Amino acid sequence: MHSEFHRQIDDYMLYCQSRGLTRKSMSSYEQALRLFAEWAANEKKIDRAEKVTRDVLREYMTFLLERGKYTVVTDQATTIINHPDKRPDLGKPVSPTTVANYMRNIKVFFRFLKDERVIKVNPADRLKTPAPVKKERKLLSQQELRAFMRTFDTVSPYGLRSYIMVRLILDTGMRVGEIIMVTPDDVDLRQRTILVRHSKSQKERYVFFSQKMGRELRHWLDFRDRYEDCDYLFCSMRGGQLKTASFERTVKRHGEQAGLEVTPHLLRHNFARYYLQNGGDLATLSRILGHSSLETTKVYLDFSTEEIRNLYQNNSPLNNLKI
Repeated sequence: MHSEFHRQIDDYMLYCQSRGLTRKSMSSYEQALRLFAEWAANEKKIDRAEKVTRDVLREYMTFLLERGKYTVVTDQATTIINHPDKRPDLGKPVSPTTVANYMRNIKVFFRFLKDERVIKVNPADRLKTPAPVKKERKLLSQQELRAFMRTFDTVSPYGLRSYIMVRLILDTGMRVGEIIMVTPDDVDLRQRTILVRHSKSQKERYVFFSQKMGRELRHWLDFRDRYEDCDYLFCSMRGGQLKTASFERTVKRHGEQAGLEVTPHLLRHNFARYYLQNGGDLATLSRILGHSSLETTKVYLDFSTEEIRNLYQNNSPLNNLKI
């Protein structure tokens, strides 16, 4: 039977749903909160959010850092499907980044309760959490990108589909979840734009594609009209909506064939880095990527020393001034 704490989480999830948050985001929030509620009940006999103190939250952070991966679940029934006991990283330390993400979700939850006047004091207010470890995302070179592209069999219908999709991410910075929802009517070949109707922020926006991508999309649309029969620009093998996880596995497999570690998000990251290196500005990049603020986009300004050296040589004031 759910405690009052779980009922309060239910109220918060209803609030998240009313804001139009994506299913993926809501799942992440709920998992973090349910795990905390279970720990609080078992270890501290806490059955409602009002009883949580800052010391309790600090103790929970310590628990997260020490407990090991996949050692705690909110529903034992899921272990039959997910098999955490077979994970190669079972029991390994949880990263500070993961702990920071969990605590961020918990902080937002308590802020909601304070705004709703469920609690008088927010125990998470000014709570210091572990600093996330910044992962350096590789900038794929032109040679690496060519090797990766060559692994796709563009004679095969689904090889061609995947090939066009990875090139579209590199050319537009779109998320996989956005691409799989695009319909042919969303594509304007004349203006070279795509209307993104289903974004992470739930706000429509336009992205733009190059002349080269335009030719490839025209070819794909002609091919699709002859052989595909579904509502989306890119269809599954069964003629339905393509699944994000399925495409992610495809990209990973082709990356391995080229001797690289490639994910759709890495391709999106590479779009942003190459866009900036080629003279694009941060403000327009933020709009193209669908970020809610420039702060989110600034992560792409973390250039490597080699990238900074090349940018400098191309933009040196003395080299470019006739003096």
